[in-house]
Amino acid sequence: MRAAHPATTDSLALSDGRIVTLVEPIGRGSVGEVHRGVVEGAWGVRRPVAVKLYDTSADQDSGDVMRRLGRVARHAAGVRHPAFIQILEVDQTDDYHQPRPFAVMELVTGESLASLLRSWREHGLRVPVDFALVVALKAAEALGAALFSESADGSLTSLLHGDLSPRQILVSDQGEVKVGDFGQGALYDPVSHVRSRSAIAYTAPEVARGLPRDARADVFSLGAMLHEMLVGPRFAAGTGTADALDMVRDAEFHMSLVEPNLPRALRKIVDRAVAANPIQRYAHARALSFDLRREMLRMGLCDAQTSIRQAVVGWCEVRTPTLTSEIASPRRSDVVPKLDAEDTIPEIRRADLK
Repeated sequence: MRAAHPATTDSLALSDGRIVTLVEPIGRGSVGEVHRGVVEGAWGVRRPVAVKLYDTSADQDSGDVMRRLGRVARHAAGVRHPAFIQILEVDQTDDYHQPRPFAVMELVTGESLASLLRSWREHGLRVPVDFALVVALKAAEALGAALFSESADGSLTSLLHGDLSPRQILVSDQGEVKVGDFGQGALYDPVSHVRSRSAIAYTAPEVARGLPRDARADVFSLGAMLHEMLVGPRFAAGTGTADALDMVRDAEFHMSLVEPNLPRALRKIVDRAVAANPIQRYAHARALSFDLRREMLRMGLCDAQTSIRQAVVGWCEVRTPTLTSEIASPRRSDVVPKLDAEDTIPEIRRADLK
């Protein structure tokens, strides 16, 4: 049953009668737009949220998209980890002719990892090693939690991300690392949308060749991001799209003439995460997180939130005091990133945890 209060262009009605007020748009992706919103509940309780409205078209049944979104939300409901962006509600608009599915999610105030990397790269700044390792560790823990949390019925959540890139990793101004858009690439048929040039840099080679995704493809995506933070971008400047796709299928990375002197153990972790053969990679991100944490301890690094918070609210200003505030800091925004690729949810048995 739909809510007694009809939705307007500035609000959405949830099926339980609550109203989600759309405050302002904060992002647009290939599958929909994101708004800052407020959920209005009983007793005057108002909760800030992010609302993602998904696009539908004549060749994509909105009911099918809604069913897939509900399936993702049911799996995500069992995941409990501070780095996992929670899906609070899913529903669809009241439009009789073409209702639009939407998801109400936890709102994160800060920067996307993509924004930070772009800003640092534009100004010739290297990513701090402690920042890179903390972000990778927290993201790996979120990916592991999405696979191995226990649902209400006792089964494993078994939720893949499916299209991980720096846009889906958010760094809050409180020093938190958050990963969003788990499983939402599965909402659309593979032919209904196209991956962006920036996203293919984090695509596993077997996925680029059309093979099904599994947990090792998520490991590759995170490993490619860690490689970018520690070594540099996957593609050299001026690389054409066709050449970039060939590099993705062959699991190749651009080798810079000058690369940082990384500890051998850390380099082995990165190389294993981005191995061309999935069998040679970590089986899942939880295994990757174990090695990352062990190496961080060996290097004397901590995963305290202070290193993250410094990067968001002060790192650029401290390192580049001559820059104006508009240049020194990436544009501040509340970002809920998009996904544009198909996803699958793996079947994982308890025996796999042993």
